[in-house]
Amino acid sequence: MTLFQALHVPAASPGVPVRFMCPLVRDAPRFRWRGVLLDVGRHFFPVSFVKRFIDLLALHKINRFHWHLTEDQGWRIEIKAFPRLTEVGAWRSDPGTGGTYGGFYTQDEVREVVQYAADRFVDVVPEIEMPGHCTAALACYQHLSCSGQVSRSHHWGVHKDVYCAGNDQASARRATAAPHASPTASGAPLRGPLAAL
Repeated sequence: MTLFQALHVPAASPGVPVRFMCPLVRDAPRFRWRGVLLDVGRHFFPVSFVKRFIDLLALHKINRFHWHLTEDQGWRIEIKAFPRLTEVGAWRSDPGTGGTYGGFYTQDEVREVVQYAADRFVDVVPEIEMPGHCTAALACYQHLSCSGQVSRSHHWGVHKDVYCAGNDQASARRATAAPHASPTASGAPLRGPLAAL
């Protein structure tokens, strides 16, 4: 990649041979963790966009893709044990159009993205918000909140609803759902939390 980046664009055109006179390339990253965040919790992007984003990360030698999958405004990853997270939590009304806005990634799509990133030497680091920033999840399972009455968020800012620490069901739900939502490091088969998907 370093050699490719050093080439002048016309010389690197497909089909045009490029010759080097015994080059020696020394290249090493200054920092082990070079990451960029994509917030799909607030604004959903399709898999095609996520893959293009990963391509750009790899081009610039960014090795960590911080995938912000949940937020007050949307839950974006399918958890089969909790279908309402995507049936309800992945969608919100759009005041601008009067329609519905949102989306989510199936487990197969998550696997596909993780493998796509791994093929480009990019590790996927998921962000699953807990105990706060979880209005989308609590709107699906209101009994897990402290108030018991949570609606889907249509605005930005700080929301007061959180998973209720004194609710044993909330603790059990977090312990069950979180492991199913974690992509793995690149270059390896799905293991750990995502292996269950």
